[in-house]
Amino acid sequence: MWDHTFGVLEEVEMLIRATQFMQAEGLRYALEADRRRKFRSSGTLPWQFNEPYPMAACTSAVDYFGQPKPSYYAVARTYAPLTVTAKVPTGAWLGQPAFHAEIWANHSGAEPIPDARLIARLVRLDGQVHAQWEVTISAAAPIPADGAIALMVVECPLDDLAAVYFLDLRLTDSSGRDLAANRYMFTHAANFAPLLDVPGTSLRVHAERSASDWRVTIQNAGANAAPGVWLEDARDVGSPGSAEFSDNDFCLLPGESRTVAVAWVDVPEAARTLMVGGWNTVRQSL
Repeated sequence: MWDHTFGVLEEVEMLIRATQFMQAEGLRYALEADRRRKFRSSGTLPWQFNEPYPMAACTSAVDYFGQPKPSYYAVARTYAPLTVTAKVPTGAWLGQPAFHAEIWANHSGAEPIPDARLIARLVRLDGQVHAQWEVTISAAAPIPADGAIALMVVECPLDDLAAVYFLDLRLTDSSGRDLAANRYMFTHAANFAPLLDVPGTSLRVHAERSASDWRVTIQNAGANAAPGVWLEDARDVGSPGSAEFSDNDFCLLPGESRTVAVAWVDVPEAARTLMVGGWNTVRQSL
């Protein structure tokens, strides 16, 4: 299946990256679609959570050694009480005359959201905005309590977009504070192969360490987007204890940064070590 989606993959690391991306994006989009059909769909139970024994490939979200895969974090974000999502016909847009998407909000709270703003952007690999749309949510037409609503439709010609680009969504309150955010990666190609060949960038990583946890701030200091930013416990597989991340497997546009809380569970301070990298960055150890 991955050969149709990504083409021929000759390196094991690239095969892992591609298939884990397919799993994460497939589950993410299926769950988002079900939430857009709220009360017309009873939901989705992703298969499966953990791996019963070590395997070369498995549909689990957590491997045999207790390490989450990208799908674990994708599903967790999709289950947030308030989400902003895109309904699109495809992820690879070759032959399509224009990009178009329906932008939806899903809200599981008990009160409507009467005062908000939605910002949708098509963004290039270098962080430049190709197109932008905004809509204001008012008390006259709020985001409903415990419901889903289509907020706007965006459309844009694809003629001068490069092979890889992003749809960036932000839902903010009246003061500009983020309520929900989402980001999708697309290709202007016949498949997703260009995602595995994005030009390189560099990450600046800093950790604030305490006796119980770390706060790791990662900034994209380069000129291109950094997809698939990934933090992992760098100790030997099977080492006692674990590192638990507040978020993982995300994309940083040039200049963007994100701080991830890392909780060390039953790991001595002297043994704590992390590896941070991405699809197109050099891996760094902390």
